[in-house]
Amino acid sequence: APNVANNVELHNSFVDEKGVSKMTKIDKIVVPANSTVEMVPGGMHIMLFNLKSDLKVGDKFELNILLEGKDPVKAQGEVRAK
Repeated sequence: APNVANNVELHNSFVDEKGVSKMTKIDKIVVPANSTVEMVPGGMHIMLFNLKSDLKVGDKFELNILLEGKDPVKAQGEVRAK
């Protein structure tokens, strides 16, 4: 998302043993063969930092997903209300 944000990170949200919601940065997501991984709020997600402009609900932008050993995959992101 180079036209949208200056920094992009992969994060995973979880609830710790005390019931506190936390988030941690992850370097990569491993997808086992014949399975899927879903990027969702409150779970694994892509976080955009230092936005170049304000994003509004309904705005769309392109993401380039890098896959090890494969060509990048283009995906469409959309700003949604909570």
